[in-house]
Amino acid sequence: MGQQGQQGYQGYQGQARVMVDSQGRRCTEEPYDYLFQYTVVEANGVVENLSQAIDNDSDFLLCSVETPADAADFGLQFTNASKSFLQSGYLPSQVLIGFPQGDALVMDPEVFYPANGQILINLQDESGDPGNVVRVLFRGIRRRYV
Repeated sequence: MGQQGQQGYQGYQGQARVMVDSQGRRCTEEPYDYLFQYTVVEANGVVENLSQAIDNDSDFLLCSVETPADAADFGLQFTNASKSFLQSGYLPSQVLIGFPQGDALVMDPEVFYPANGQILINLQDESGDPGNVVRVLFRGIRRRYV
């Protein structure tokens, strides 16, 4: 389950807005976050086919991917809605540092995930520490049709 985002995207800050999508359907959009967490079992191991579920009542437009500044080293791959990986290799966690402040990986254009979809995730731990908790924040926009 996600949570309402703390900051806005696409030029608006924090408030839901009513709009019409490209197919003429009325919808609301608001900032929304999914926090993915995984505890590493095998130090320096690879874990594939993890997933972050998208809520069943709204689409999700992924705008950025972030990890905390104090995160241990890991690599990340994730898919679009068609389950195709958006990277050919693992992204190092250092390029994802974004919360509580800093730059993050910005998705331009946004990546669309339908309601009840999922983001598939592969992780490569590089911390050497079993028990390392990997946290990734998928930030974006929740779109609900009215």
